[in-house]
Amino acid sequence: PVMMAKTREAAAVGAAMLAGIGTGRFAHAGEAVERVVEWDSNVIEPDPVRRACYDERFATYRGLYPVLKSTMHQLGSFSQNL
Repeated sequence: PVMMAKTREAAAVGAAMLAGIGTGRFAHAGEAVERVVEWDSNVIEPDPVRRACYDERFATYRGLYPVLKSTMHQLGSFSQNL
């Protein structure tokens, strides 16, 4: 499920929350969200068919990543030598 914040200026509010964390106004991001963000009452529920499709593809990715990790690092080192 996805909850939408009421604010339309999310970037500015996020920047202000990060500044509050940096200055000690908030102890951590969770506290900043709890104290600053107001949530819209509408909750968007995922489509179960699409969710199943994405879950299947994500499982494939999770299986491929460990196998391809070293190859991807090799490919990344090629660009550093150009």
